[in-house]
Amino acid sequence: MVRALPIGVQDFKEIRDSDYLYVDKSDMISQILSEGTEAYCFTRPRRFGKSLNLSMLDAFFNLKYPKDNKWFDGLKVSECKECQEHKNAYPVIYFDLKELSVTSTEIFKTDLKIKIADLYR
Repeated sequence: MVRALPIGVQDFKEIRDSDYLYVDKSDMISQILSEGTEAYCFTRPRRFGKSLNLSMLDAFFNLKYPKDNKWFDGLKVSECKECQEHKNAYPVIYFDLKELSVTSTEIFKTDLKIKIADLYR
């Protein structure tokens, strides 16, 4: 069976739920946890999966998702026993700037204020 490519799909959960082809990058989670770094900087060229990687991290760490989800079954991170205690155990703030309008500085500022207020609520 040939899996469909997730062209234009940047949501990890949707990719896994819809059984799209997924190149496993979940080992990044165990690397982040083992390094113990307070901040992690993702520098990749355009169209190299930054949004998908952040969506994957959100799906793994965010406590708003059920701990028994199947999104990581069969992926490299599922082999990491130490990682499992961190799965869906933390509040996560997922802030995506691509949803904001950039037609003008004023509109951007207004949209940014609304987005921050929504996150706060």
